[in-house]
Amino acid sequence: MSSKSSNRKRKPRDVEPVEVELTVQFRFGDEPDDVVTPLSAAKVPMVNSVFQNRDRIVAGLVALTVQAGLASPKVVGQLWPILKFIKRRS
Repeated sequence: MSSKSSNRKRKPRDVEPVEVELTVQFRFGDEPDDVVTPLSAAKVPMVNSVFQNRDRIVAGLVALTVQAGLASPKVVGQLWPILKFIKRRS
């Protein structure tokens, strides 16, 4: 056994973040007009770990889902009566 290899420290590599091209589409029905695309071919740098950033990732996904839902008239039409009912009860 050689103790030489265990005593050496590796130099940290200068690694460029990997860029991923991300497209997010939500389909709220079967027709072509029922598709909402909040992100289209966005370049997203992948840095650190998914586990370190999981809260930010989940919050971003929820925000995109709500934004896409409010951009679709079909979804707003379904939510509007519920919101009226909730407002009336309070």
